[in-house]
Amino acid sequence: MRVGDTAHFDVRSGTRVTGKEIREHPGDLTVYSCFKTERETKGNVDAEFFKNVKGGHVEEKPIVTVNANGASVGKVFVRNSRCAITDDVIIVERKIEKIDLEYLAVALRAAVYKGGFLYEAKLFAARVKGLEVDIPIKEDGTFDETQQQAIASAVRRFDALRTRLYDLGTRSENARAV
Repeated sequence: MRVGDTAHFDVRSGTRVTGKEIREHPGDLTVYSCFKTERETKGNVDAEFFKNVKGGHVEEKPIVTVNANGASVGKVFVRNSRCAITDDVIIVERKIEKIDLEYLAVALRAAVYKGGFLYEAKLFAARVKGLEVDIPIKEDGTFDETQQQAIASAVRRFDALRTRLYDLGTRSENARAV
């Protein structure tokens, strides 16, 4: 299924907001930008400033984001909380609840990897819309939510193990034997 399929997804870019603007208009709206980890934020901005002055869209529903450029191009994250997204990140909003967001993130990561997007190959909205994702379907033609959730859960466990191994490797590399 193409991510640009407007019956299933809304794909759009975030809104340009600078660090200076965030510092000058502090608030409680978390702003996500093009960072390597899902926990890094650009800061917290006043929601009214973001909406009315910047013309930004406050994300009220859970979404999936794809980093569009920089060293973290192609990084995919699920954003479950109310937030704002900058213009170097692409938002993929599902229109059908039967598509699991965690699974969609897994499928988008696979599609980005298959496309070979690197720092030089920026991944803006038009390219994200052109990506193909495989969504499990039942024999009756409906989306298979159980299989989507099982796959997403398995990938989460694998990622947690990989992170733990990386952390253990880093600690052992830095350990000093006495």
